[in-house]
Amino acid sequence: MPYTHAGWTLHQRDVVLKNGNGTQRIYFFAKGQPKSGNPTSLPRGYRVEISAKTGMPYVKKDPNAAASPQRFDWLRRMFN
Repeated sequence: MPYTHAGWTLHQRDVVLKNGNGTQRIYFFAKGQPKSGNPTSLPRGYRVEISAKTGMPYVKKDPNAAASPQRFDWLRRMFN
């Protein structure tokens, strides 16, 4: 089920890195349907904060989740 916050829906998409070293998943909020990306649930280890300047929500890594098993997922992905 997609995560929503005050009328904004969380989306994800994979972008190709310019240096040619693969792809990176990004998360962003949109009020309507964006040009690319799929609605998604809030990923484990992240939290939602609100920008004081714009009032828009954004996703940020949760420092309290640093000890989670997903902490070294990037290392596993690198060797698989």
